Amino acid sequence: VVTDANGKASTTVNTGNYIVRETKTKQEYSIGVDKSVTVNWNETAELKIENEKKKGKIKIIKQDKDDNSVRLAGVKFEILNEEDECVEKLETDENGEALSEDLVIGDYYIKEVETKDSYVLNNEKIKASVKFNETNEITIENEKIKIKENIEKENLEKVLDKFFQEDYNKAGSGLGLAISNEIVKLHGGKMILNSKKGVGTSITVKIKNTLIKSI
Repeated sequence: VVTDANGKASTTVNTGNYIVRETKTKQEYSIGVDKSVTVNWNETAELKIENEKKKGKIKIIKQDKDDNSVRLAGVKFEILNEEDECVEKLETDENGEALSEDLVIGDYYIKEVETKDSYVLNNEKIKASVKFNETNEITIENEKIKIKENIEKENLEKVLDKFFQEDYNKAGSGLGLAISNEIVKLHGGKMILNSKKGVGTSITVKIKNTLIKSI
């Protein structure tokens, strides 16, 4: 027998005990389990057979682009279906891995939504196909933010002066740090600059907490 458009099928048999076995179903479904049924005289025996959609998993492996031995924990992802709807949210563990729940077979997209502070967010939507009873491993790389700008040692104090620019060929007016420094001073604070060649420049602002002092 074959089910109709309403998912129903019927046939006439002699009374007795039978085993109903499904031999073929739609491609995206698993074959149903065998069912026992007893047919009595002048009665219609109804039997319901349920099919579960075929499923698989997606495993994300997150690593440093320049050093694949470095795995990245705490990176957040969304798994999107073909309608661009989020079906699951994942976050990599201490091993830089994230495993999805069972997903219905088909095509999905992985979207990175949050990464570590020292890395560049990967904006590419990565296609991932889910196959029956399989785990699709997807490796995604993140590039570290590279900072090479540094200030020469003899110019560290000068950069806080109005209109000073270490390189006058670059855009800017030389006022940004000077104004910021004046604001910090007005609050009784201090701006500290540190610069290391090939690494970059850090600016630390220290301001007195006058509220605590007054208490």
